[in-house]
Amino acid sequence: MEDVKLLDTQDSSSKELHIYVNFRRGHEFILPDCRSGKSYDTVDKVWQHLHFFQHLCFLHCRVPRIKLSDGSVVLVSVTWSRIGSGFTLLFEAYCNDFDTKRNVGK
Repeated sequence: MEDVKLLDTQDSSSKELHIYVNFRRGHEFILPDCRSGKSYDTVDKVWQHLHFFQHLCFLHCRVPRIKLSDGSVVLVSVTWSRIGSGFTLLFEAYCNDFDTKRNVGK
């Protein structure tokens, strides 16, 4: 997603960091196949990110769905996560690396 801005962060007493990101109203999103459109509506999504010191870290985002010229509605993919995953790419890479190192020599 282009033109993403940080809305707010929140550090609760439960030692969690919640980061909220959003997009600018009226922004035109371009899909990988070069089709484009403006936000039709949004879907609230949450991803677990790498820990921030001892705090769990979560990204919250209103992910836009865009209406294309043919009338179809498509969910925009975000750059920090695979489609359908509840984790950021960095978190997944860290877990895979940790698992690989843990299993060395077995």
